Amino acid sequence: MRCIVGIALLSISLSCLVASAQPASDVSDHSRVKVDAAEVNVIEELLQPVGLPRGDSGASRRFYVAPILGASWGTFDYPGQPQLQNEHSESLTAGGAVGIAIAGLRGQWRIEAEGRYRDGIRNDFGQESTDNWSALCNVWRDVSVTNKLGLYGGGGVGAGGFRWFSDVVYPGQSIIANDQLTAFAWQAGGGMIYSLSERITLDLGYRFYSMNEVTSYIPSNDGEYAAQFSANELLFQVRIYEPFRGWTSDRR
Repeated sequence: MRCIVGIALLSISLSCLVASAQPASDVSDHSRVKVDAAEVNVIEELLQPVGLPRGDSGASRRFYVAPILGASWGTFDYPGQPQLQNEHSESLTAGGAVGIAIAGLRGQWRIEAEGRYRDGIRNDFGQESTDNWSALCNVWRDVSVTNKLGLYGGGGVGAGGFRWFSDVVYPGQSIIANDQLTAFAWQAGGGMIYSLSERITLDLGYRFYSMNEVTSYIPSNDGEYAAQFSANELLFQVRIYEPFRGWTSDRR
């Protein structure tokens, strides 16, 4: 009888031990899942790209448009001519860009097409450049500093042009021309970006823009006139991601 009672008590004790141990294991596993999830969230936050928050959509590639406005300090050099004949002037530049942003480690890559126009400039000799334009394909790299602030750099290549007008008349010589000229063009630069929201990023940047030398034929003296344009430019942009998507679902 004692043996039977002992066996019964032993069985009950073992059952209690097993029952009490099972919830502890579940709690431990549940806590471990919470810790792992927290670590993943921290890592994702560190890798959050500037100007391209994942938000609700979680997109790694997004279309954007960006109106551009700025100042251009341009110079026309005329090889073979007196230095006083060169043109140096500040003018307004405006345009826009469309592109694709691709999320990457600590930021993003951007590939875009950009078009801009610059005001004309005129020197004291009666020579003027108007209709100054550029169309470039750019590649930029955005690098996160914080979740909202970042830096970027890059450049682009394409074409540029302007209309060159001259009504210079010297004793015994005249330089009369009105030509539309086009040449290879490029730019390089960088700047700062600040992400206002999931969809809007502000961009303040510097560009050095340059065109290859172009040659204009001067019928009045049966000669040629070479010119080269370059500019230092300060630009402000408002980059708008997914501009055709509704705004009601945005949140940050």
